[in-house]
Amino acid sequence: MCVNWMNFKPSQSMASMLRKGGKPIKSVVSQNKTEGEQVGNKQRGGTSTIIKDSLSAYVKTSGTDHTGLGRWSWYLLEGEPSHFTYVITAYAPCSNKDSGDATYFKQNECYIQVKGLRTNPKTMFREDLLSLLRRWRRAGRR
Repeated sequence: MCVNWMNFKPSQSMASMLRKGGKPIKSVVSQNKTEGEQVGNKQRGGTSTIIKDSLSAYVKTSGTDHTGLGRWSWYLLEGEPSHFTYVITAYAPCSNKDSGDATYFKQNECYIQVKGLRTNPKTMFREDLLSLLRRWRRAGRR
């Protein structure tokens, strides 16, 4: 998304920007919250998961990446009773030799250093996302 949503009012949500008339729409966004508001309105990375029209009636809950890095956002939908499905939007950090200091990869590297973790952005993303998916599967979710 490359948007620092912390600098916007709650009424300035992704859903409000995309809403057309009275059609139902929901959005959950994630961005790197570890850098704070001083970043400005633009910030590399982030996700948005949007549910609209009749599908929005099935939303049970939503969430984002537990680290605050904005790596993913999601919705849990329930169709038939006890029939749950997750919809997730994820943004994986990548790097190359030309990666600058303001990149999403560098944001993740900084988080790892501050937390004293023994990993790298790509591995941390993969392991954390797989852990979340496995937890959902153990709970009988799709």
